[in-house]
Amino acid sequence: MTNVNIPASIRGAGRTRIDITRWFQVTIHSVSRSHSLLLFLILALAFLVRISTVRYGLPFSYQEQEQRIVNIALRMGATHDLDPHFVGKGLLWYLLLAEFGVYYVIGRAAGVFGGAFDFAKSYFVDHSPFYLIDRTNQAVLAMLSIWAVYCLGRRFLGERGGLWAAAIGAFTAYHVDASRYAIVDLLNALFGALCLIQLARYDEEGTAPPLAWASIFAALSCSAKLPGGILIAAVLALALMRRRFRHVVAAVLIFGLAVALTTPAVFLSPGTFFAALREELGQRLGAEAAQSHATEIVSAFKSLLLTGLTLPGLFLLLAGLRHPLGSRAFKWLGLVLPSVVYLLRMGHHLGPNYFLVLWPAITLILAAGVAHISKWRPGGGEALGALVLASHLAFLPGSEVLPVISNTRNYLKPVPAHQTIEWIKANVPRGARIAVMSPGTWKGRLFPMPEELRARIERFKNIPNPLGIDYNIGNEQMYEWISKIVETDTAVPAYRFLNLDVETRAEQASERRRESFIFIEQILPFEAWSDVERLEADYFLFIDGMDRSDGRLVAVSKRLQAMPLASAYPPFYLYRLTPRNDP
Repeated sequence: MTNVNIPASIRGAGRTRIDITRWFQVTIHSVSRSHSLLLFLILALAFLVRISTVRYGLPFSYQEQEQRIVNIALRMGATHDLDPHFVGKGLLWYLLLAEFGVYYVIGRAAGVFGGAFDFAKSYFVDHSPFYLIDRTNQAVLAMLSIWAVYCLGRRFLGERGGLWAAAIGAFTAYHVDASRYAIVDLLNALFGALCLIQLARYDEEGTAPPLAWASIFAALSCSAKLPGGILIAAVLALALMRRRFRHVVAAVLIFGLAVALTTPAVFLSPGTFFAALREELGQRLGAEAAQSHATEIVSAFKSLLLTGLTLPGLFLLLAGLRHPLGSRAFKWLGLVLPSVVYLLRMGHHLGPNYFLVLWPAITLILAAGVAHISKWRPGGGEALGALVLASHLAFLPGSEVLPVISNTRNYLKPVPAHQTIEWIKANVPRGARIAVMSPGTWKGRLFPMPEELRARIERFKNIPNPLGIDYNIGNEQMYEWISKIVETDTAVPAYRFLNLDVETRAEQASERRRESFIFIEQILPFEAWSDVERLEADYFLFIDGMDRSDGRLVAVSKRLQAMPLASAYPPFYLYRLTPRNDP
């Protein structure tokens, strides 16, 4: 049985002053069998939706970010270097490193791997086991975050409110999408929910333990991805509102120490770490980046509304703000919104995933909306809540991430990029010359020839700007492993790549973040390859839809269409270039 005691100040007593620290006192004596069954069904269905696409695209990854995260986790294990050489992310890498270590130990004991080389070769030849590990890991993290949101809702709204919080949170479109592959933002959702639970305790009790735990969870969220650090703003704001200045100092110290302990690079190479952090912040928050500040922030909030709430969800959110708990949760949310705007600006691509740290608070407000409407019109809140769930599951698609059922159906379709790779492996002889647009699309699937790999290893010794190089294209050690594999196994698909960029030389020069990638992979600018007939290549791999607004690829596309088409898996087209007739 659940007892929910609501003070008279909330039930309505003229202009009675509301004590926000004691709005709800919830005592859970027992959980009914029907309640347990409904919770199990919600969690089971949520897990099924996420795990149903766990094999999508294997043996390759359909997300470049997933490739990068898995590569770095494996590199840290191969080199025994716990420094990811990248700032702003990291906690997920250490989690995967531990899981891959267990997989290696089990495989070694079972005789599957004779040593480190066999382990590395198994990854580069077939990524499937590694991606299955990281995707299953994501599904489990998603279940933990849904459970945390359920506990938060049950704490304030009772059993029914907890179930609504779990159901709404479980089928939020951008949360489902982030649960399908290795992406650091999902940890922000989990630690955000745990931090919010401790914030609620501190808001009620004003004692040090929940403050400390809230600071630790905020630090873990920050270590997972830098924007997750916005949670500490709410912790400090609540302490200041209570005039607990010692708590403010304690929260700052606990937060800083916890971030440092969960980011080994701070201790392993402090000079490099803080230099990279300064450069990263300078590029993300500089005057040039700030020119599009307002436009991107508006676009990001629009994306959140369309993909995270849908139209029925927006109505439910407004109703939730009328509920005392919704107002309280909104207060916590409002405390961090200024920091959200600031830290979101640090993201070079503002999508709904950046809002996952706010997902627990938004979900709690939506559950409060169900309770508020039901108070005035019995059954009305449940009806609108059901419509919100339906909108996520089946219709009212957003602009960037489809609702759950449509999204899942999309993941069950063939992957054109992977079909193209398989066709090349089966039909194009090893060593053929292929001009490739967007070379990152093929990383870890089609390999350069040994001589090019050796040349890249040499170029790693003279990198002009090491910022983010490991995260984006790998490192010297990774290329040494690939070189050994390509040289010792002639069945591995290897080609002579000519990497092409849709940007001009001037545009390349203006992007300091990419100068090392361009240098390592020798990426040709647009004006150097726009005349297709002059390319030293046998094939041209053209990606439709990558054109700039100035239409610079239109003429290239027309010339290619006059040449033999080797294979087509739209939007990927492989053309057989006409042999050069040199005098």
